[in-house]
Amino acid sequence: ALVRLAIKADIGEICRLNRVWLEIGNNVNADKSHGYLFGQPYEAVDIDLFVENESIAVAYVGRKLAGYYLFDDWSNNPTTESYRQALANVLKERDDLNAKICVRAQIAIGRAYQGLGIYRKLHVFLCSHLIPRYDAVFSFVARSNPKSVVHSSYGWVDIGGNSEVRYVICYLD
Repeated sequence: ALVRLAIKADIGEICRLNRVWLEIGNNVNADKSHGYLFGQPYEAVDIDLFVENESIAVAYVGRKLAGYYLFDDWSNNPTTESYRQALANVLKERDDLNAKICVRAQIAIGRAYQGLGIYRKLHVFLCSHLIPRYDAVFSFVARSNPKSVVHSSYGWVDIGGNSEVRYVICYLD
């Protein structure tokens, strides 16, 4: 897979892949065994912001978008706002987390491209690119998501949560 920073020409395909996994997450009868996303969809204007800020990477297999990985510290997406609030609450309780922390990460890999090492490639690429800006990134992982074990294997550490989600942090170094 070819991994690079996203460009404006990628925005439509990124939005499409985002919606595919959100539809699975929002459908109670859907097969979630390959993972899913939850929350509000990212709009093209959001993705454009990530492109401008160089905070989104894409993976291509041939000419097909295989996946994307983004760090969201800027959008007004309602789901990102809930992450921002949760992180603020965690930081009030934990004085050991005194790092520059991005409030949200999201990764999506097309079903046909899972198991090919694309998660690792995207993770290493984007984290390396964003080390000058951040020490760590915060995120939620749904407790019911079968792909949550993958996150743990890439350095994500539990730092709290509730009955629905785990709050996780990943240090970029």
